[in-house]
Amino acid sequence: MKKIIISIALAFSLLIAGCSCSSATPLSFQKNWDPTGTATFGHTETYVYDVAFSKDFVEEDFNYKQADGLNDIVDVNFTNGLYTVNLTVCDKADLTKNTSTDLFEGLTGYELYRITSEFTITSTYTPKNGTPVSFNEYIKTDCYSLDINNSLAPIYSFTENKFSSIAITGTEVDVNKLHYTVETNYFKDSYVMVQKSFGFDDDIASATPTAVKENEYGYTFKSVLDNNQLLFAIRNLSLEQGTSKEIPVISGAYGSSKGIAVLFDNVQTVKIGEKEYSTKRVSFGRSSSTEQGQKQLAYIETSTTTTKSLLVKYVTPLAEYGSAYANLGALVYTLR
Repeated sequence: MKKIIISIALAFSLLIAGCSCSSATPLSFQKNWDPTGTATFGHTETYVYDVAFSKDFVEEDFNYKQADGLNDIVDVNFTNGLYTVNLTVCDKADLTKNTSTDLFEGLTGYELYRITSEFTITSTYTPKNGTPVSFNEYIKTDCYSLDINNSLAPIYSFTENKFSSIAITGTEVDVNKLHYTVETNYFKDSYVMVQKSFGFDDDIASATPTAVKENEYGYTFKSVLDNNQLLFAIRNLSLEQGTSKEIPVISGAYGSSKGIAVLFDNVQTVKIGEKEYSTKRVSFGRSSSTEQGQKQLAYIETSTTTTKSLLVKYVTPLAEYGSAYANLGALVYTLR
């Protein structure tokens, strides 16, 4: 019996798995996103990406082509993809989500970063000789952290996931729908994660959760990132070509921190419309050699005194999580 599960949220949540990590060493970043140092309180930037589904993405060692035979059972497609990210430099007075004071003890001259994002896409599943079904899906995030000089230490994170998946047994196709939130408040020595499940069409502002789970975990301050910060953090890593770093990352999928290995593996020119970007391709994924998983690819604008190390392109493979672990294709994000 073969079971295939397709989940946009699993791809977007970076598929973190592996050994639990909580290094006592503070994480280190460079302010690549603001090379002139002119972004002060109130500064805001917005990045918009078109998201396309590719069934045949292949690039050097990265083969995310859709597995042969999948179309004999069901046609899978994703359309109208859009990803919008907002970055704001703010101060503690703007923080209304997590009012803990112990995180700020002993800190002076710091800034806060707020990163919000919204990812939307339409999924369509057409079983062979069947009727297509479509869903409007989204992932919304909100995250506060300390600044680069303070290891981007997370303060607060919220994610709302609303997505569908399909499960295949033989030639039967079942559609599953999920809607849940993950809220994490960080303190000096621990963080509290609350996960809530909702009906697929519920408005979380007024609906009663169908299930609630709350857990507290210990960690070392400044030694981890929240999953909602990861793409921004990768922009600000100092990496030479051929070198890698491991970053402990906290995700609602696993609760405790898990290691993500980030490797600068190639230099590429990325052309979007009429504009060309010189980029470093960074691959990242599970650091544990015993865990399955495909790398995600981030194409970061080459850092100079005038560029902002923009995330120019981003590729997330989609795979089935049954016994065969077959490729389904990839989502390709390109900066507008």
